[in-house]
Amino acid sequence: MKPCAPRLSTRITLAGLLLVVAGGTLWINNENQRLHEIYLSERESNLEVALHVEKVRLVKTVETLRQDVVFLSNTPPISGIVRAAANRGLDPRDKNSRATWEARLQEIFAAFLRGHPDYSHARFIGVADGGRELVRVNRRDGRVEVTPRDLLQAKGDRDFFKAGLTLSKGQVYLSEFDLEQEWGKVVEPHHPTLRAVTPVFDAYGNRFGMLVLNIDTPPLFAAAVAALPSGVQGYVADQHGRYLLHPDAGHAFTFEVGGQEKITREFSLLNAVYGAQAQSYLPMQATNNRAGGYLAAERVDLDAGEAPRFLLLAYYLPEQVVSAQTYAISTAVIVKTIIVVILLGLVFMLVLRRVFAPLNSITEIAGEIAAGNHQLRLREMGGGEIGKLTVALNVMLDKLSVHDLLAHENAFRKELIESLPGIFYMIDMQGRFLMWNRNLEKVLGMDAGEVAGLMALDIFEGDDKRLIESKIGEAFQHGEAATEAELRAKNGVRIPYHFTGRRVQRDGQPVLIGMGLDITEQRESVRMKGAVLQRYKQVIDTAMDGFWMTDERGILEEVNAAYAWMSGYPMQELVGMHISQLEAGERPEEVEARIGKIMAQGSDRFESQHRRKDGSVFEVEVSTTYLP
Repeated sequence: MKPCAPRLSTRITLAGLLLVVAGGTLWINNENQRLHEIYLSERESNLEVALHVEKVRLVKTVETLRQDVVFLSNTPPISGIVRAAANRGLDPRDKNSRATWEARLQEIFAAFLRGHPDYSHARFIGVADGGRELVRVNRRDGRVEVTPRDLLQAKGDRDFFKAGLTLSKGQVYLSEFDLEQEWGKVVEPHHPTLRAVTPVFDAYGNRFGMLVLNIDTPPLFAAAVAALPSGVQGYVADQHGRYLLHPDAGHAFTFEVGGQEKITREFSLLNAVYGAQAQSYLPMQATNNRAGGYLAAERVDLDAGEAPRFLLLAYYLPEQVVSAQTYAISTAVIVKTIIVVILLGLVFMLVLRRVFAPLNSITEIAGEIAAGNHQLRLREMGGGEIGKLTVALNVMLDKLSVHDLLAHENAFRKELIESLPGIFYMIDMQGRFLMWNRNLEKVLGMDAGEVAGLMALDIFEGDDKRLIESKIGEAFQHGEAATEAELRAKNGVRIPYHFTGRRVQRDGQPVLIGMGLDITEQRESVRMKGAVLQRYKQVIDTAMDGFWMTDERGILEEVNAAYAWMSGYPMQELVGMHISQLEAGERPEEVEARIGKIMAQGSDRFESQHRRKDGSVFEVEVSTTYLP
C-alpha cells in the first residue's frame, strides 16, 4: 500500500513558505552585504581625508614651532644678556645691566606664551654652570609665571641640551616626544611635551647658550582624533613604534617607565610603514589581529636625516563597530518573522483545505493531465472555486511583482539620503527642487510645503546667487561642479556652505543632485588665525626695539613706532624708503650684498649706523631673519 501523499493545500503552503523563507534569507544577506560595503567605502574615504588633513596640520605645527624658537632667539634681550655677561654684568653698548635685559626677556617670553596657548615653557639656558637656566617662563594651570632665580635648574644632563651643543647657527633640534621632568624626576601628573632647541652664540662665534621652547602634545594629538566618526579609534606612535596616543590613556608613554608596548605588535600591518623602504600611506584594509576590524595609517615626517624622525597617525575601525553600524536586521527580528510566517502558513493551510473541498473535480482534472491531455487550461478546472483561486493567485502575484521591490528600494534610498551629514537636493533644469532631505528643511527653517515652492536660487542673495546660477549651468553642461556660497535661511541668517552637484538621468531627463556641507567652523578657524596675526602686530607695534619688514629689494613695507622715534622719520615716510637711504655705515652696493647674504643663509646679526632725518647718526644692532 502506497503511503498517503500530502494534500494539495499542504504542498502549496509548504512550497510557499519555503519560497518566502529562501527569498527573505537571500534578500537579508544581500542587503546586509550591500550595507556593509557602503559603510566601509564611506569610512575609507572619511579616514583618508582625515589622515591627509591631520598630516598637514601636524607638519605645519612643528614648522611653526621651529620658526618661533628661532624668532625668540633673535630678540634683542638675548644679545643684550650675552654682551652683559662678557662685560661683568653691564652691556657696553646699551648701558643696560644684565638684570635689566633678563627682565625684558621675561616680559617677551610671558607675552609670547599668552599669545600661544599651546606652548608651556620658554627658556634661555646657558652652557656654563652645568647648563643652568638663565631665564624661564612657564604656563601652569592656565597662568603664565616667571620662574624665580633660586628655582632655575641645571639641564646639562638632558638629551635635548646635549643635542643643542652640536647645532650650528640657525639650526633647530626637535627633542623626542617624552614626559616633562623637573629636578631630575618625571612631573606628576604626567605632562607630555616636545621641545625645540636653537643655539645662541656671542659676537666672537663662541657658544653662549640655547633657546628652548616647549609645546604641549596632548592638545596637539587630541585634535588629530577629535573629529573622527563614531567608533573609530585614533593612535599616534613615534618612529620607534612607541605609543604617544592610545584610546586607553594608560598605554601612552609607557616607555618612560620601562614599558615595551609598540603599535606594530598590536597591528602587524603597520610594519609596512616602518623600515628603509617603508610606504608613507597605508590605505584602509582589514587587520589580522584577534579583534578584527580595519586600519588606515599615514606617516608624518618631522625631519629627514640619517635617523629619520616621524610620527605615525593610525585610525582603527573595530569589527564590532562595523557590524553594529551595517547589520540593521537583527537575528531576533529574523527569528520572530519566521515564527509569524509559519503561524500564518498553518492558518493559510486550513483555509486552503476548505477552499479545495471539491476533491472529485480536482481528481478528474489531475487524471486528465496525467493522461497527457495538455489542452486543458487551469482556469477551466473545478467549476468555480478552483478558477476563483487561480484568478486570485494571478492577481496577487501581479501586484506583488513590482510593488514590493519598488517599496523596498524607495525606502532604502530615503533612509540613505536622510542619513547624509549635510543637506541633499535634486533640482531640474529650471532650478526647481524635486527631492531634498530633512536637513535642508532644518537649515532653512521651513517645512516641506515651503521648500516645495522654492526655486534653488531663492535661498541665495547678491553675488552668491549669481555664482550658484553659473555653477548650476556648469554642472548641467559639463557633468559636475562645486563651489562655496552663503545659504540664506528663512530668518535671514546666512550660513556658509560647500556645495557639489552632479548631472544624472531621471526618467530620461537630466537632473542635478548634490550635497552641501556647513563650513562655518572652517571659516571661523581662518578668522581666529587672522586674530592671532593681529596680536603679533600689536606686540611689534608696542615693542621698545625698532622693527622693520622689507621686501627682497630692501624697500620698507612695515615699520613700528619705536624705530620711527629712533630715526626721526614719520612712519608713513619710512614706508617705501630703501635701506640704503637710512644706512650710514655702508654704501648702497654693500647694503645690496648684505641683503643677498641674509637671503642665502636665512638670518644675520650685525652692528651698524643709521642716519636720522636731521642727518645725525646713531648706533644700532640689527637682528634679521629672511622669511621666503
